[in-house]
Amino acid sequence: MTPVFHGAWQRSCSATAVILLLLAAGCRTVTPFPSASPYEGRVRVGPLAEFGRNADGVTVTAVRPFYSEKKLDNGDAVRDYLWPVGYSLHEKDSYRGRVLNVFWHRDKTNETTRTAAYSFWFAPLYTQGRTLQGKDYWALFPFYGELPSLLMVEDVKFVMFPAYATYRNTFVKRSYVLWPFYGWIDDERREDEGRRHNFFPFYGTARKGEWRSQYVLWPFWNSRQTVEGARYEQGYNWMLFPLWAQTRTSRETQDMFIPPFFAWGSKTHSLGTTTRVRAPWPFIQYEEGPLISKRDVWPFYGTHTSRDSMKLSEDSSWYCLWPILGAESSSNTTSRLRSRWLVPFYYEQFREVKDAKPDALYGAELTNEELVRAVESGARLRDAHYQRVWPFYTYREADGAFAFQTLALWPQQYGGGVTRCWAPFWTLYARHGRKEGSVDNDLLWGMARWGHGAKGETYFSLFGLMRRYGFEDGTVNWSFF
Repeated sequence: MTPVFHGAWQRSCSATAVILLLLAAGCRTVTPFPSASPYEGRVRVGPLAEFGRNADGVTVTAVRPFYSEKKLDNGDAVRDYLWPVGYSLHEKDSYRGRVLNVFWHRDKTNETTRTAAYSFWFAPLYTQGRTLQGKDYWALFPFYGELPSLLMVEDVKFVMFPAYATYRNTFVKRSYVLWPFYGWIDDERREDEGRRHNFFPFYGTARKGEWRSQYVLWPFWNSRQTVEGARYEQGYNWMLFPLWAQTRTSRETQDMFIPPFFAWGSKTHSLGTTTRVRAPWPFIQYEEGPLISKRDVWPFYGTHTSRDSMKLSEDSSWYCLWPILGAESSSNTTSRLRSRWLVPFYYEQFREVKDAKPDALYGAELTNEELVRAVESGARLRDAHYQRVWPFYTYREADGAFAFQTLALWPQQYGGGVTRCWAPFWTLYARHGRKEGSVDNDLLWGMARWGHGAKGETYFSLFGLMRRYGFEDGTVNWSFF
C-alpha cells in the first residue's frame, strides 16, 4: 500500500472510529424527566441499534433494519423482521404474523371446547387450521379445500377448482360447476323463491322475492322485472350493452346511453325526489336530492355531500385538480373527522370523539391493549390532530400530548413497520410532550437530549459524556462520563 493510500486509509478508519464512539456514547441516556418511569433509559447506536425502555414504558430491542421489537410489561409485543419481509404480533392470548407469503394466527382458547383456534396459510397454495368450535380444516389449491371463511365469504368448498366450488354469503349459497360457466344460487330465507341458474355467459335466470331477472350473452342483454302482485317497487329495467339501458319503476326513472357514460333520471322516496345526470361519466356528474348533493367536473373540480335517512350523520368533500388538492369531513352523533391535503406535500387531519378513550399513539395515559393496537395499526381512539409537511416533518397532538419529528420521508400517516424499522434513519430530531407539562427533545439519536419535567425539573445530555440535572428545589447536578 502506497504511503498516500495508507494515510488516507488511516484517516478514514480514525474518522469512522470517532463517529462510532460518539454514537455509542451519545446514545446512552438516563433522563428522569419526563419519562413514564423515573429510571427510564436507552442505549442507542445512532439509528442502527436501540436497547432499553422508552418514554412510553415500552421495552425496545432493535438492530435496524433487520429486527425490531416493542414489548409491554404483560408480554404483549410487536416484532418486525427486515420489514416488509415479516412481522409478528402478540396481543393478550392471540398471536399472528407473516414472513413473505406465509401467514399464521393463533387465537385464545375456547373455554367450552378447551381448544385454541389457529390458522396457517402458505399463500396461495396451502392452508390449514382449527376453528374456535374445534373443527379442523385444510385446503390444497386447486385440488381440494374446505374452509370456514375466506376473505369476504364463508363455508368455502372446492374440488379440482374450477371444476366444482361452493361458498356462502350469510343466507345465500352459491354453487358452481366449471366456474364461472354453470352455477346456481339458493337463498335459504326464501327457499324456492331465491334461486338462480347460470350458464355463463350464454344465459342466466334469477328470482329473488318479487323480482325476476335474466341475461343473454352477458353483458350484452340484461333485464329485470317485478313478478305479478308485487307489493312495493313495481316496474322493470333492461340494458342492451353498449347502446342503451332503461329503468322504469314506481320510484325510479332512468335512461342510459352508451352505459355507463351518459345517464339521466330521478328517484323518489319518503323524503323527496333525487335527480341525477352523467354527461359523460366520470367527467360530468350532477346529483341533487334531500339526502345528497353532488357536482363533478372531473378532474378539475368537484363537491359531494350526503346524509343518512335520519340526518344523524353527514359526509362532505371537495377536490380541485384531483387528487392534488382536496378536503373532506365526516360527522355523526359520536365523532367528527376532518382532513385536507395538497398531494404529496401537505396533509392534515382533525378527529373529535365524544367520550374518547386515551390513545397510546400519542403517549397519553397508556393501557397495554391500546399501545399494542397503536403500535401495530395506528389506532385512532380519541380527539387528535395530525399534520404532515412532506418530507420535512410530522406533528401529532392529542389531549395535551404531542410529538414532532423531522425528517418525515414516509408519505402516510401510519407507517407500521416503516415507522419501527426505517423511520429512525431519517428522524434527525424529535420533540415529545405530555399533558402534565413535561417536554423531551432528542437530536441525532440521543447525541444531544434536553427537556424539563412537569414541575420545572430540567436536564441536558451531550454525547452521553456530560449531563446536567436541575431539580425542583433549585439544586444542579453535573456528571461526566
